[in-house]
Amino acid sequence: MLKRILLLIFVFLTVIEGSEWKYKGTNGPQDWDAIAPACGSTAQSPIDIDTGEVVPDEALHFLEYTGYDQSLAGGKIFNNGHTVQLNFPGGKEFKLSGMGFNGTYTALQLHFHWRAANSTIDGGSEHSVNEKYYDAEMHIVHIKDPYTSTDEIKNMSNGLAVIGVFLEVSDSKGDNPFYENLLDAAAQCKAKGDEFTLEKDVFPISLLPSCGSYYRYFGSLTTPPCYEAVQWTLYKNPVTISNRQLKLLQSLRVNQASSTTTTGSEAPLDGRQHGNDDDDLSDNFRPTQPLNGRVVTAFYDIDVAENTGGGEWHYQGSHGPDNWSDNDEECSKNKQSPVNFKTDAIQPADSYNKLEFSSSYSSETTGSLVNNGHSVMFAIHNEMEFEDGEKKFVAQQLHFHWGSAKIEGSDVVWNEGSEHTVNGFHYPIEMHIVHGNDDAEGDDDHSDDLAVLGVFFYITKDKNLVSEKADEQLEKLTSYFPQTQYKDENVDVDVDLTLMDLLPTNKSYYRYSGSLTTPPCSESVVWSVFSNPVYVSYERFLAFQTLYKVERHEIKDGNGTMSVQPSDVTMDDRMKSVLLVNNYRPVQDLGSRVVVINIQPPASSDLDVAAIVLWTLLGAAVFVALLAVMLFCRNKRSSHKQAKYSEGKLTEESKA
Repeated sequence: MLKRILLLIFVFLTVIEGSEWKYKGTNGPQDWDAIAPACGSTAQSPIDIDTGEVVPDEALHFLEYTGYDQSLAGGKIFNNGHTVQLNFPGGKEFKLSGMGFNGTYTALQLHFHWRAANSTIDGGSEHSVNEKYYDAEMHIVHIKDPYTSTDEIKNMSNGLAVIGVFLEVSDSKGDNPFYENLLDAAAQCKAKGDEFTLEKDVFPISLLPSCGSYYRYFGSLTTPPCYEAVQWTLYKNPVTISNRQLKLLQSLRVNQASSTTTTGSEAPLDGRQHGNDDDDLSDNFRPTQPLNGRVVTAFYDIDVAENTGGGEWHYQGSHGPDNWSDNDEECSKNKQSPVNFKTDAIQPADSYNKLEFSSSYSSETTGSLVNNGHSVMFAIHNEMEFEDGEKKFVAQQLHFHWGSAKIEGSDVVWNEGSEHTVNGFHYPIEMHIVHGNDDAEGDDDHSDDLAVLGVFFYITKDKNLVSEKADEQLEKLTSYFPQTQYKDENVDVDVDLTLMDLLPTNKSYYRYSGSLTTPPCSESVVWSVFSNPVYVSYERFLAFQTLYKVERHEIKDGNGTMSVQPSDVTMDDRMKSVLLVNNYRPVQDLGSRVVVINIQPPASSDLDVAAIVLWTLLGAAVFVALLAVMLFCRNKRSSHKQAKYSEGKLTEESKA
């Protein structure tokens, strides 16, 4: 009996040991989902941060730390076989809050991930930026108040808030004094199970970068059980440490029994060290996981040079739309654009004035893309034109106006955007294709020197609603945005663009006479704004959020990490002053002008089909009616004869 009990205990302990997760060999990251199913889910961490896809979020601001200026002395630091971890000392409160956090969070512990001394693989830090890894990464783990255990918050997307800090070796800067006491204490925990009480002062606020810029996304714990309950905040700028300080971490061991040493057949998929080096605690990072449609947002703590360009117009501030007329008088005239289309006050045109597009509009064109600080503009290289009545207009360029994005969980919400509105409603994006009047030269009437086609874009996550052709064309353009991210940056677009695919299928449009929507506000535009929006994926809208209205050299990192900002501030004014969003002019008074809508009639082929169906149904109805009459008459005659026969028969019988 005793032997049986001992055998069961041995088997139980073997199962526990065999199922323990590791960073190398069997039960390494490639096997974690068998140990903890959540590790195979779709919102896992860490991730690679593609800065070209990061969306500045106007809901974010400086993080607010309370108690972070207290010493961590008295906290327990220990080697748990996966990392070295410092539990924050009891009797003190270390709190995290700020815009973007729904409530306050209490700090529990911090730990490290780092590369091996002679590592030949990418890694060290868990997260990467543009596929670049840092030498190490520190995580400060907080739990949402008032909860106290991971089991309570494992199903909450923001149950934990983890602050990530990249560590980068720089011997030119020497030892980092703020990390010295912490890493010296960590070096005392040489093997798994070793503990040490932190005796010297370490102030958590001093462990953070001086610049407050950070990335934000929702993900998971980076180790089993991999609960998808983490709101990640990763500081953009790394903290430097010396090579000597990194070696303090690299000196830590696991001291596992030789029976668990990885064999060649158990070599990890990512090429980490194995064999005798399985005892090394280094390379304790999980490979990056797929983003799977998640959005990475950002707050940027920046200093920007004040743009004092003489009289240059802007969309906000003292040089905004209200003051454009100070330098361009025409901006205050009475036929200005954009306008609001009040659908109940718009009359249909007497007859549909069809816009006749040249065949080249359906052909492919190349061009050049430029960020002019007010919009992103695509100059059209190929000749494309459309006819409006007897007038011909040649396409010159197209550009966009758009709103700002706000990320609410997994939803993307926009703040206004389009210049024209429909019953006061702003679409997230409006595209203008600007055409010149081919016959305007020598004409004294300049009211139609330009013809602008306006296209509303509506964003959706429903792939069934997305116009595939338009989305594909818009993606071609936005793929060049990283090369035109700042003012005056330009690039040749060598992919072929088809303008017709960017227009709605139904080409009903609002028509009125107006002006340019930017200075000099010339009242020389015939506007044709399509009434039906084009549906595109939300990723297209997010691409516009990555553009800046200042030159690259004008921006430098700020120094706001330690600032505790008022809770009613949503975004630093400096950040608002540099992002190229909300680049629309407010709607102008329509005055006595008339807006008509040209409604596209059904295509002739549709009419033919409808006529065939109608005549077929009518013919069938007539046939059924005639058949019913014939049957009725036949039945009536038959009934009459039967009555007479019966009457005669009865008479004969009565005579008998």
